[in-house]
Amino acid sequence: MREKIVVVDFGASYNQFIIKKLRDFAVYAEFVDYDIKAKELKQDKSIIGIIISGSPSTVYLEDGLKIDKEIFNLDIPVLGICYGMQLMAHYLGGKVETMGSVEKGKVELIIDSTNPLIHKNTKVFMDHGDHVTKLPKGFTNHAHTKDNKFSLIINKEKQLYATQFHPEKDESNVLETFAKNICKANRNWTLNHYLQEQIETIRKKVKDEKVLMALSGGLKSSLTAAIFHQAIGDQLVCMYIDTGLSLNNEPLKHFKERFDLNIIEV
Repeated sequence: MREKIVVVDFGASYNQFIIKKLRDFAVYAEFVDYDIKAKELKQDKSIIGIIISGSPSTVYLEDGLKIDKEIFNLDIPVLGICYGMQLMAHYLGGKVETMGSVEKGKVELIIDSTNPLIHKNTKVFMDHGDHVTKLPKGFTNHAHTKDNKFSLIINKEKQLYATQFHPEKDESNVLETFAKNICKANRNWTLNHYLQEQIETIRKKVKDEKVLMALSGGLKSSLTAAIFHQAIGDQLVCMYIDTGLSLNNEPLKHFKERFDLNIIEV
């Protein structure tokens, strides 16, 4: 069973960077929807850590995006980032308020006490207009910035960690430290593992059927065609529409010569 860290997606524009950084550390990560239930996560024994992403939403408004608060009681390490930190504080008895201004861009993070995530002052990336003004019971604060008192909070007993800054956008190494030291990730995932899994998934789904695929010659359709062809061979039928815009019909020639694809030209 392959271990993984799941990222609860609340729609922040930086979310893809969380996944990319974790995979760059050879740790497999994938998104789950923000309305996922705690019992669903508990049933998945491959999950070794949970990250709650940032969001343009506001936790204290009625229409703010919500989370199943039982996620904080799963005995699985949780890292809240920006909105994730605010959700954690809001649900567990702390207080979140508007700052009246936005703290945005690179700022100096001042470390106030020893903690397992970050050990020295460094530049971090902030992007928020709300902030935590009262810590929930059991939490301690370990860092601050010029405009933000609570920037790194931890409840060690419950394995809950949160940053107001965005470690996916800076060089703080918080994501790597969370994965390696707190989640105890093996760091043995590679892109080739993922490719082989997708090939097996395609074979199981397609079985003996044929697949019709539109092939434009662009990066996405070309990559998809190459993977499907590796998985199911001649069961893949590609349809290429000659718009007259490709130089010397290069995509079609390339695929016929290089991959021996079954291509219908229109």
